[in-house]
Amino acid sequence: MAVYEVERLIRDVHRLGRFVEFDADRAAFCAGYDLTAAEQTAVIGGDVGSLYAMGVHPMAVLFFGQASGMPMASYLEQIGAAPERVAELRRLFASAQSAARPQPSVPGRTAVDDDHLPGDEP
Repeated sequence: MAVYEVERLIRDVHRLGRFVEFDADRAAFCAGYDLTAAEQTAVIGGDVGSLYAMGVHPMAVLFFGQASGMPMASYLEQIGAAPERVAELRRLFASAQSAARPQPSVPGRTAVDDDHLPGDEP
């Protein structure tokens, strides 16, 4: 297996900011790398579980999942993380999304303004 080539592809997508090019035509993008048929299928399909099982470095797989917009819980599930950890992460994300943003403490300011310390103004 040419795991190095998969990792190089992921590095190019992630570090060199080539995701738009990759996402526009994944098969054409993969043609620039010496991938096996299984690797190409996994990359084109965004199958992080298969990439992980093939031996691609876990951080490279994580970066690939993030670049593809994959939620962390889905990534963990696909790489075979313990189901209770995945469930815990899903609960944490659900509670974070449902939490209301605090109201501004000073009339006329936004909640975002309250996130900055005095003297942080540009």
